[in-house]
Amino acid sequence: MIKDLERYAFIAPQWIADNGIISGVPAWGNRRAYRVPRDTFLPLFTSGGPDLANVLQKVADKNYLLEFQAEFMEQETRRFARELQRVVDEEQLLSIVPRTLDGFYRVCYLLDKIGRQPDAPGVWLVYLLSFFDDAMPAIDFARYLYALDFLYFKCAYLQDNERSALEKAVVQATGYIRRRSNADSGTLASDPRVAPLEETRRILFAVNLIEDLKQDAAVTWDANLPQATTIFEALPDATKTANYIRNAAGIKHRPAG
Repeated sequence: MIKDLERYAFIAPQWIADNGIISGVPAWGNRRAYRVPRDTFLPLFTSGGPDLANVLQKVADKNYLLEFQAEFMEQETRRFARELQRVVDEEQLLSIVPRTLDGFYRVCYLLDKIGRQPDAPGVWLVYLLSFFDDAMPAIDFARYLYALDFLYFKCAYLQDNERSALEKAVVQATGYIRRRSNADSGTLASDPRVAPLEETRRILFAVNLIEDLKQDAAVTWDANLPQATTIFEALPDATKTANYIRNAAGIKHRPAG
């Protein structure tokens, strides 16, 4: 697709091989790839009209949502850094209680950051499920999904009970998201005392993880879960959510092109 011209083409790999020149690509660290001259491929493109413009806008909105939700982990990293700094600067103790969701999440976070994993991630995954509470605040829900995602992708194999636990976790999480989605405003919120913008970020973070996890589990482990057909499909209206965030953050909306 050529966004600014709103034109598209379907090009077979063999055509690229036949018409391309192998050379370095500066944008990819000068890695060698097939490059087709502009004058050669442009005649293949045709106008997409309003339908393509609509698709491009949806792609732009979902890319914006991906960038927005990613800030959640940046916030969490800064929070952990402050806590660790206070251990030295103010001689405060940093405690981790594994029988709470927060403590369990902290352990998963630290293991993730140092590139390690538990010996039995599937057992941990089943244990994590006990922390789910449909009344939990959005920040706990986001941390729960982080731990679930971390443990799932460390499993070399899933026992039947572990796969069942995973399926249950995905169904519960999907219901949580659905019940906190406002189709009219585009917000995702669980607590009126917390800024809707941050609530939306936290739940979007969870949505992104759950869709990725659901897709992988259905394909890899034949889990009884529907495959995702597009990202952020759990949202009633991704464009409405993106526009809400832009307006709340004071960002002027720009068309996809």
